[in-house]
Amino acid sequence: MDYLARIAELEKENLGLRKKLESTISQYNMNVSLASELAGKVVNINQIMTAIRASDLIRQDGFYLRGESGLSAKEFVERLKLDSNWDFHFKHSKPSSKSSDSNQKNPFSKETFNLSEQMKLMKSNPELADRLKREAT
Repeated sequence: MDYLARIAELEKENLGLRKKLESTISQYNMNVSLASELAGKVVNINQIMTAIRASDLIRQDGFYLRGESGLSAKEFVERLKLDSNWDFHFKHSKPSSKSSDSNQKNPFSKETFNLSEQMKLMKSNPELADRLKREAT
């Protein structure tokens, strides 16, 4: 009977270790997918990854931001870009020289509203278009 008790104890320990390993692998995969989504879009990837981890925004069911949970890495990064507390981490597009005239005015603001320019901008540079929309409101 002593051997059976020991086997049961080891099976229980094994199950606990398996769950811990699965959780670690899941966390690793989420970190990799997040880093992949952030690559090339942020000023300093190490800084934002550290800030995200410190803010406890990576959960078992996905990423979490402002009450929304279960977000994919792509959804999470899109929401971070639009969040005023996080947008400074992201690289902002510089206006291209060929359309500098249209970039000097914000086509989303009341004063210089221009639907044609908005559409062009949304196609050519969606990140800038989103930022200009936020600035106009």
